[in-house]
Amino acid sequence: IPTYVLLILADLIFKIDFRLWVLAFKPMSTLHFTIMLAYLPFFGLFFLMLSTTLNSQLRRVDAQGNPMALEKALPLNAAILAVGFVALLLIQYLPLFAGGTMPLGEPLLTIVAFQFVPIMAIVGLVLTYFFHKTGRIYTSAFLCALLVTWYIVAGQAIHFAF
Repeated sequence: IPTYVLLILADLIFKIDFRLWVLAFKPMSTLHFTIMLAYLPFFGLFFLMLSTTLNSQLRRVDAQGNPMALEKALPLNAAILAVGFVALLLIQYLPLFAGGTMPLGEPLLTIVAFQFVPIMAIVGLVLTYFFHKTGRIYTSAFLCALLVTWYIVAGQAIHFAF
C-alpha cells in the first residue's frame, strides 16, 4: 500500500509514472479496477498452479531431503521463470542483429516480451519468499495475481466506453 500511495502521488504531483525502461507501473482508474476484478480469478488460478509447480515439483532438495536455503532458492526460481522470455528474445534478436529478420515474426509481441523478464523474475522471488516463510502457496499466489493483474490491466488503454 505505501508503494501504491507513492505511485499515486508521483502521478498527481509530477504527472509521471513509475518506469524502469519498459517496466511501468501505473495507477488504476475505477474502470481499470473493475476490469482487474474480472481477470483476477483466472490469474489467481494460474499463479496457484505456478506456485504449486515451482515449490513442489521443481523444488530443489539435498540428499537428505532438506529443502534448498532461501538465499539459493530466490535467484534460482527467479531465473527459472524469466529464462523462457530471455530465450524468446534471443531467438528473435540474434538473427536480427546478424543482419537477417526475426524468425518468428510478430516484432511487436517480441517488444512486449521485454517487460515480462523482470516481471517473471519478481514473481519468482515473491512465490519463493512467501512459500519459505509460510510453508503455503496461497499467500504468494494471491499477491502475484494481484501484482500481475494490476500491472497488465492498468497499463492497457480502454478504447470504448462502459
